[in-house]
Amino acid sequence: MRGMGWRVIKGIPMPFKKGRRGRRRRLKGARGRGTLENEKPPICGMIQRGGAVVIRMLENVRQTTIQPLIEQFIARDPGIYR
Repeated sequence: MRGMGWRVIKGIPMPFKKGRRGRRRRLKGARGRGTLENEKPPICGMIQRGGAVVIRMLENVRQTTIQPLIEQFIARDPGIYR
């Protein structure tokens, strides 16, 4: 077989695949969204037209938490697509 090699483990020849191991494609860290209780607090960032950036740390990622920030920092005139 091509790409295979042999390795002797405890006196028994065992086949193994040559080459480097595959990449680990998982994210590092726990699954799911972050919360203030753990080490991944949710961050909300908005970029204004003038180039200013507004970044706020949130308690959670519910609409009741994010909506006041959007109303405070985004004017009513721009086209917001829903």
